[in-house]
Amino acid sequence: NIHISDVDAYPIPTKDILTISLPGVKSMETLNYQFYSISSSLVKSGSFVKTDDTHSFDISEFETGTYLLRLTNNDGKMYRIKLIKN
Repeated sequence: NIHISDVDAYPIPTKDILTISLPGVKSMETLNYQFYSISSSLVKSGSFVKTDDTHSFDISEFETGTYLLRLTNNDGKMYRIKLIKN
């Protein structure tokens, strides 16, 4: 299942710091993340534990373009965010 309404991202477009809002995600939940380029190449991945309602990523090293951020929790629930890097 893909859940889009549970997360939001800003600013879009962005130059360096992308912040995601996670009001629909439980506190202390571990989320795995993957950033994919528009050509489906994996650019960056990792995981974090939700401790606040927001989480920030430094994407300043990304090339200018369109990316997909995919977040997955341990239960397999998936969130997707399309973003533009200037």
